[in-house]
Amino acid sequence: MNRLAVLSVAGLLASCATASPPIPEPTGNCDASKGQFAVNQSYTVELAASVQESTGSRAMRVTRPGQAVTMDFRQDRVNVELDENDKIVRVTCG
Repeated sequence: MNRLAVLSVAGLLASCATASPPIPEPTGNCDASKGQFAVNQSYTVELAASVQESTGSRAMRVTRPGQAVTMDFRQDRVNVELDENDKIVRVTCG
């Protein structure tokens, strides 16, 4: 098959694809007060995702006791701190 035919087929396939609706972007300004519902609950991926969504954060960091973390401040990040039993002890921004 020549190059023109391949490009034509690729163009036809691309035009048949349906565009999915855009996913709304989080505001990026973390509001830790909206994630306090998770404190004293056992950590799950679903709960962490709910915390991230409710706080409006673009990023999330989950930390455990003794874990090394960077000291950079990011206003678009929510921090979920766990105890040694994977219970959420603190939700902060930064």
